[in-house]
Amino acid sequence: MSTPYFILVREMSSAYNHRLRLVAHARQDDIKPTARLFQTTVPTVRKWLRRYQQHDPRGLIELSRAPHHQPGKTPPEIEQWVVALRQQLPTFGARRLIREFDLPLSHRALERIWRAHGSPSPLFSGFTTFPQSLRFILFMSLFELLVPATESNSYE
Repeated sequence: MSTPYFILVREMSSAYNHRLRLVAHARQDDIKPTARLFQTTVPTVRKWLRRYQQHDPRGLIELSRAPHHQPGKTPPEIEQWVVALRQQLPTFGARRLIREFDLPLSHRALERIWRAHGSPSPLFSGFTTFPQSLRFILFMSLFELLVPATESNSYE
């Protein structure tokens, strides 16, 4: 038994030639025998036949599945303003900029905009920029100052 249409098309790098054969067979014979031969459904054969009739062979190229309209997308003016704020105040994080300037965006949207525009990451991002080994050395030196060395708590 041959492979069903949807599995075959999904694994192809380009399904154009397969669809072209499907349409040629559907034009020569009928829709139902073509659907049986290519192991697909009648609506699928109709869809590719209709696209071929409307747009010629260009209609067999896969259309983009990306959304055509993004109603929630941040306007370009606000994006430019946020990028300018970031350049003026590089030490402010996303949440602080939102709080200080009452921005109508979430902190994730701000970070996404900054990544898209190539803005640098904040200079101070909490404890993550402080090296762990240096933090440990400072902690141990402070510990030695507070707790006098005795036989029981010596680390040597």
